[in-house]
Amino acid sequence: MLTLPIKRKWFDMIVSGEKKEEYREIKPYWTSRILRYGYAGIKFVVRIKNGYQKDAPYADLLVKKTVGFGRPEWGAPADRKVYILQIIDILEVK
Repeated sequence: MLTLPIKRKWFDMIVSGEKKEEYREIKPYWTSRILRYGYAGIKFVVRIKNGYQKDAPYADLLVKKTVGFGRPEWGAPADRKVYILQIIDILEVK
């Protein structure tokens, strides 16, 4: 399972259902990790974690990857394309 560290603001917005996408830069680091799990249009599970500690809050999400321009109000850069992880469903929150 791909685990993504995420800031509390974005974590809370995703868990509440307000934020429907998570973004990662198109760089070799994220490309190698994301492509292990999902190609365009294929659904897969990611875990978002608020922090790096073992007991940090987390949520498991069913997502679908696309590439494009995200929404700046949800943390995407306005000037370049990114990996967009579209949130299909929230499977578990702890």
